[in-house]
Amino acid sequence: MIWMAATWATSPAQQLYLVTLVPQSPDIALSVNTSFIQFGFALGSGIGGLVISSSSIGNLGWSGLVMVLVALLLAVRLFAYDKVAEHAMRL
Repeated sequence: MIWMAATWATSPAQQLYLVTLVPQSPDIALSVNTSFIQFGFALGSGIGGLVISSSSIGNLGWSGLVMVLVALLLAVRLFAYDKVAEHAMRL
């Protein structure tokens, strides 16, 4: 319960960030964000089902760890790219 509360506590900040990125059409930005969140739920459930059906439930935690690391690396790369693009625009 604490994990989910902490996870969803970041939603308002994320939504504010998206609205400030696209002030002319915030509704589209928020709907795309929600769609990707739902896609993530479906993808995670599908991968979890594949892991359980092909091995044991004991490997479910390890597959979750791998997915979290992939997401973390992707987020770091995207934020680094955003900083580089922002710096290039200032020059």
